Amino acid sequence: MTMARGWRRGGVWFGLVAALTLLLAGCGPAVDTPEACAVVRKAELPVRFVGNLPVVEVKVNGRRASMVLDTGGFFNNVNKRAAQSLHLRDDWNEPGIDHSTLRIATGQLALDSDAEVAAELPMPSDFLVFGEPARGLEDIDGRLGRDVLQNFDLDLDFPHDRVVLYQARHCPSSKPEIGVQFRELPHLSIAPSGPLRPGLVVVGLDGFLQTALINTGTSISTVDRNSALQMGLTEATLNRDEIIMGASASGSDVGLIVHRFHRLELTPWVVDAPLLAVMPFPDLGRLPPFDMILGNDFLRFHRIWLSLASGKAYGAVPPSSEASAAPPDARSPIRLQ
Repeated sequence: MTMARGWRRGGVWFGLVAALTLLLAGCGPAVDTPEACAVVRKAELPVRFVGNLPVVEVKVNGRRASMVLDTGGFFNNVNKRAAQSLHLRDDWNEPGIDHSTLRIATGQLALDSDAEVAAELPMPSDFLVFGEPARGLEDIDGRLGRDVLQNFDLDLDFPHDRVVLYQARHCPSSKPEIGVQFRELPHLSIAPSGPLRPGLVVVGLDGFLQTALINTGTSISTVDRNSALQMGLTEATLNRDEIIMGASASGSDVGLIVHRFHRLELTPWVVDAPLLAVMPFPDLGRLPPFDMILGNDFLRFHRIWLSLASGKAYGAVPPSSEASAAPPDARSPIRLQ
């Protein structure tokens, strides 16, 4: 990245911390071996976008289920209507909690289903059951979270409407070698014994370092309000910004402030004049915090390899060739759908 001015995060000088974190991220007990680092393709799933969310088809109890691919949530979950149609058995004595990107959802666990993400590729059989289908997403049965996705390296090739699943690789040198030029994205390492929050990268936003979560379960890229204020934005400025209506996780309408920033940098990409939502992020307890969410308005046009096992992410170079199917006005600034 080209840094325009001193990097700050939360009012504290952050450059040294980020540098040390990036240095230490490659350290650990993992060792490069042919078995650990082999690139083994497991399945390719077509992706269709509904409400700017990536939807894939899986099988549960022999029935097709439409699920949002959600790298920001932990549990696989389904709504109550889908639980019935998929013949899932609720265990009302087993409540479950899903620590998602911006919420903690509580529901009942459905146990011991027969589920597979692709032919002869089984996935965890427990689902969290809660809520009704969200407005505008009535045909979506639920979400696939890290409960299943952490078992794979993910080629999020959304520019070509697909996701390719590879065998998870537990090795320091996890750069994918599949005939596409990838570059490692600056990232923050999470201790294996700590709470699961892989997919954190470091981006530059208007001259400040921001910790961003790669989240395929969010349609709009978003900045935490407190982080925006610490960057120098004022309440008066945010109050003058446009408000658009969006849908919450429950399907209800919510007002979102959107602000046009100057520049977003995530090597190897630079986005000028990105339009980002600004909202307060809740305190999710022990989960590692983050300043931003990179949603599908970015991910649909930038191919990313996400290695949840190693905690690393890689970007395809150059992005323009990976977004050839997108209209010209969709490739440059992050924009709202």
